[in-house]
Amino acid sequence: MAAAAVRIEKEGFFGVDLNFGCSVAAICKKGCGAALLKTPELSSKIVKAVRASVSIPVFVKFRTGWSNDPLFAVDMARRFEGAGADALTFHPRVAPDRRTRPPQWDMIRLVQEAVSIPVFGNGNLFEEKDGIQMIRQTSCQGLSIGRMAVARPWLFSQWTNHFLPGNDIYYKTALKFSHILPEHFNEPFSVRLFKKYAPYFCANFKFGHQLLKKTCFR
Repeated sequence: MAAAAVRIEKEGFFGVDLNFGCSVAAICKKGCGAALLKTPELSSKIVKAVRASVSIPVFVKFRTGWSNDPLFAVDMARRFEGAGADALTFHPRVAPDRRTRPPQWDMIRLVQEAVSIPVFGNGNLFEEKDGIQMIRQTSCQGLSIGRMAVARPWLFSQWTNHFLPGNDIYYKTALKFSHILPEHFNEPFSVRLFKKYAPYFCANFKFGHQLLKKTCFR
């Protein structure tokens, strides 16, 4: 992890983002992502090693853990801060609960109050009003947008710069994405990336699952 962070810094990126929040089974089976929350000492050592290897900011994203225990989340936040993290992104869901239940936003406040570094709230940020509500409810210093950043990449400009998307924004975005990919990747990999993007895009529509079946996976 430290070696990878050094490469990231050499490439000129703004910072290093360590993800202790991914709960996808294929990732956790390898002992990565949220699985690392089962070993708090190891998680802290990773953050400490990365922090010592680079001069750019180090960010840590994590979940509540593997049981619904806010005290564990608070403890991990303090551990990560002690290990040298510059900011935290907290997703208040237990790892086994992918998206079946709403995130417990009140836990974000507990984490935010436990550390002195900035805390970004994450979880069910779909509309601008959701972001406003999260900040009011939790006093977090920022917002971390997940799948909606892929489904509606224009929302950053919409939320912060008063951009008003037209009715054709979905069509234009999907078309532009299909044109950009081949400029940077070979054709087989471009197709794979578009197929990864398609489910998020189709989720914008009420019957998007049917749209997905009829288009890219024929």
